[in-house]
Amino acid sequence: MSEHFHKNKNLDYCMRDGRAWMVMQGSGDSFISVFAIALKATSLQVGLITTFAAVIGGFVQLFAPSFMKFFSNRRAILVSITSLQATTWVFLAVLAFYAIPSQSLVYITILLYCLVISSNSFSSPVWNSLIGDLIPDRIRGTFFGYKARKAIISLLITIIAAGVILEASKYYGEFVGFAILFTLAGASRYLSSYYLSKHDNPKYEEDVQSDFNLKNFIKLAPRTNFGKYVLFIGMFFFSVFIFAPYVAVYLMRTLSWNYYEFTLFLVVGFLAQIFVVSHWGEVSDKYGNKFIMALSGIGISIIPILYVVSSNMIWILLINALSGATWAGFNLAISSFLFDAVSPKNRAKCNAYQTFINTLAMFLGTLLGGLLLGQFESFLSSREGFIYLFCISGILRGAVGSYMLPKFKEVKDVEHHGNYFLLRRVGTMRYVDKINFQLVTAVFKSKDKKK
Repeated sequence: MSEHFHKNKNLDYCMRDGRAWMVMQGSGDSFISVFAIALKATSLQVGLITTFAAVIGGFVQLFAPSFMKFFSNRRAILVSITSLQATTWVFLAVLAFYAIPSQSLVYITILLYCLVISSNSFSSPVWNSLIGDLIPDRIRGTFFGYKARKAIISLLITIIAAGVILEASKYYGEFVGFAILFTLAGASRYLSSYYLSKHDNPKYEEDVQSDFNLKNFIKLAPRTNFGKYVLFIGMFFFSVFIFAPYVAVYLMRTLSWNYYEFTLFLVVGFLAQIFVVSHWGEVSDKYGNKFIMALSGIGISIIPILYVVSSNMIWILLINALSGATWAGFNLAISSFLFDAVSPKNRAKCNAYQTFINTLAMFLGTLLGGLLLGQFESFLSSREGFIYLFCISGILRGAVGSYMLPKFKEVKDVEHHGNYFLLRRVGTMRYVDKINFQLVTAVFKSKDKKK
């Protein structure tokens, strides 16, 4: 199957674009919060640097479907927007090179990163629309799983190199390392733009009779299957981002980790993704995306609670390995669900609406988390304040999953089996040397027998 992917021009360039995009992620996005910490940003500012940019990006993305309607050359839009994003990374590199820690530079960084995320967000529904037309339905889950695995390898290599660069740059000026990383992010995005220019460019068709807009979407959301799914994702991300944006603050400030340790933390998470993401794609094609959301959602809900147990470095690395494995499945599932649940003509709009709701939820979750953390730290130690934040986020994640997942249905035509069979299927993962790892699933036997 992998040989077929490389022989198909569109699939091959899609994978190359994915690898270049991941280099940008590894050298730029993965360390933007650490850069803010180096600039002496507050905890709330560190949290907002990603989520405020995301909510601005989500708003900008709403205009992408209308833009495609008047300028239907999707390939040209992608090439132009990704080039703008690359250029913004270069501006951030210049800023980092001459940086002197101050609040003004923190705000300039936030504004520039807003442009990075906004350009990425604007291009997202365009990319989803184009790629959705180029990739056959029958292999979509398998292809995305294979593509993600190859891309994550590029991300992993980049993050390791980035950590070495940052730690080594301490001897020459800490911000020189960030300048190098952001330059690499810009260069890789320019390369990504080149790969996008090589895609076929089928004519874009929109349902001109449709009155499908954001207002109607929100109004109908509680009564439609896709709308209930979007509400679930939004509420889940709200719960996640009460804690997620402050992980870097917890590790770098509260636990006083260095760049090597923080890099190892990132590497462990992405290594876990590499081992499981292809398997998740196969499961998606056979058993559906909702099952993956349910299973991975359990792991994601447990993760914050596990941080309460210990601040030991090995323990935290193990937690992040679990996080990488579960988020690999969850992200693949929510990406694939959009393609399966929405018609091609409405795919760009639905992607924009879903992203806007998600980013708004992420922003509100980040605000609540930052405010709670500030209150906790006023009468508790830094770690004790984070413990409360961990518990609140974990409990809310579990509550949202338990309440919202039964509200919507799987839309893909998949095989239907009991819980025990499905969990055994997911639990058997073939890795290097064909070693099998079995998840404990006996808990679910009784449920299947009752059915």
